[in-house]
This record gives sequence, structure tokens and C-alpha cells, in this order.
Amino acid sequence: MSFTTDYNKTTVNLFLEGMDKWDISVDVFHYDCFWQKASHWCDYIFDEVYFPDPGEQLARLKAQGYHISVWLNPYIAQESEIFTEGMTNGYFIQKSDSSIWQTDFWQAGMAIIDFTNPAACEWYQAKLEALIDLGIDCFKEAAKIIIEDQFC
Repeated sequence: MSFTTDYNKTTVNLFLEGMDKWDISVDVFHYDCFWQKASHWCDYIFDEVYFPDPGEQLARLKAQGYHISVWLNPYIAQESEIFTEGMTNGYFIQKSDSSIWQTDFWQAGMAIIDFTNPAACEWYQAKLEALIDLGIDCFKEAAKIIIEDQFC
């Protein structure tokens, strides 16, 4: 089950309680894009306004038998808390003039992680491992849309 609109901790809880009440089996709950703060896709951090204690909620859901999935992509919006880190360390795809290649496809100033850079790969992997440590079981990734539209 998943939402693709604005939602929060309470919405998720009520939705899953309703599914249980109606005896509808749910194995995986998927947090789509709005688990992250607006204009911060993808910083891999739960929006603290809507999900003030994601670790607690995820632990409770997992204790109830749910597997947890989150939407993410290997691009970072320039308002994201980790954009400067990626820019400073050269983790993003660059144009021929060495400036960062950016697009406004879904959010302003998105840079795409450069997976030809081993350090960028390690950085990205660390972000995913932190989510796994928090309780995430799997990821839904949709970067193909941007990459095909812009590069192919």
C-alpha cells in the first residue's frame, strides 16, 4: 500500500488500521515521495514535521509484520540538506565546463549523483545504509525518467 499525495504519521497509521479492520492483507507499506521534506528530494531524511519520530513508527510497523519501502532517487535538489556536501565533494554529474549539471524536472536545481565516481557511490550507499538501519526494507527508485528525458 502507498500514498502519492501529502500524508503524515497519523494518515499512515489510520490507513493500516483500516486495512486490518477490513481484514485486507498488507505485507509492504510504501512511503512515496512525500516522506521527505518539500524541495528536499532526495536527501533521504524523513520530514520531521509529518514524521517526527520515524524510527519509532517504523519499529512499530515492523513489529506488526509490515515490510517498509521508501521512494528515492539518485538526485539531490539544491535546497536539500546534503546538496552542498555532494557539490563540495564532486559527487554530482558535471558539464564539460566542470559546473554541476542540474535540472528542474521535479524540484529546483536537482543534481544527479555521478556513479562513475567511486567516492560518490560510497556516499550514496551510506545514505541507503542509514535508511536500512532506521528500518527500511527496500527502495523504489524512479531516476530513469529524468535520465532518459535529459540524456538519451
